[in-house]
Amino acid sequence: MFVRKTLLIHKAPNEIFPLINNFNSWPQWSPWLIADPDTRLDFEDNGKYYRWKSEIIGSGSMQVLTEEPNESVSYDLNFITPWKSQARVDIFL
Repeated sequence: MFVRKTLLIHKAPNEIFPLINNFNSWPQWSPWLIADPDTRLDFEDNGKYYRWKSEIIGSGSMQVLTEEPNESVSYDLNFITPWKSQARVDIFL
């Protein structure tokens, strides 16, 4: 199955890219992490991989697969709980 969603953000790509290609910045803006501020997060030092565990949002991991500065980022998204699933997420700026 293929799903596409488009969202227009009125910011320059060079303003958005540093927020989406480094998971260390995600707690500042991610609606999921804002929904449960007690989520346990484990980041790799380079910010390209993280795991989470939460009573509210479940558990899983996400990894940057590819990135083109100020153009695109692709992720591997894995949910472990509350149900297992996997997705590739592509963001184009």
